[in-house]
Order: sequence, then C-alpha cells, then structure tokens
Amino acid sequence: AMCYHYGEGTLKDPNKAFHWFEKAAQEGHAEAQYSVGIYFQLGIGTARDLEQAFKWFEQAASQNQAKAQHELGESYYHGRGVDKDPAKAKAWINKSYSNGNRRATESWDKYQLWKY
Repeated sequence: AMCYHYGEGTLKDPNKAFHWFEKAAQEGHAEAQYSVGIYFQLGIGTARDLEQAFKWFEQAASQNQAKAQHELGESYYHGRGVDKDPAKAKAWINKSYSNGNRRATESWDKYQLWKY
C-alpha cells in the first residue's frame, strides 16, 4: 500500500493504495485502519465518506493508535461523521497526547478543550 501511496518503485496510484490499506485494515492493522480513515475523510482513492472515516479512526484509536485518537477527537469536535461532542473530543485528544502525539496539544489549545 505504501509503495502505491508514495509512488516508490511504482507509479503513484491512490486507488490501489486504498485497496491494500483496506485489506490490511480489515485484518486489524491499526496503522492501515488510520490510513483508510484518512482516505475516506479526504476522498482519496475512494468516495469521501465521513461516517466511514470515523468508523476506521475509531477502530484504530481503540488499539491506541495516537494519530487516529487525534482524528477521532477532531471528528467529535467538528461533528465529522458523528454528532458533535466536545467532551468526547477532549477525552480522545487527551488520549492521543498521552500516547505521544504532540499535535494533540495544538488542538487542545486551539479549541480550549480544558473548558469541557
């Protein structure tokens, strides 16, 4: 999947990258689940579908994938593929930070999540 994503050793092909990421995601691979979520969120190699993106972020986040936890928090904050819920956004972004994702501090400060 990464070869098609980056075009390493082959031509870049988002459709094939999505296909292989999705296969790995269905087998429970957290990084692939996160990638499938991003592809659905942005409509890369597949139709844009925020509910599917949320579903894949949720699966990866449950395996402590820090970037997915951050995206899950962002999804809850903005209501992307799920109802808005600032308290859940706060919890997931905090987990993301606790698992080493320093980008989570930007969201924490930007959205003033300590208020929720």
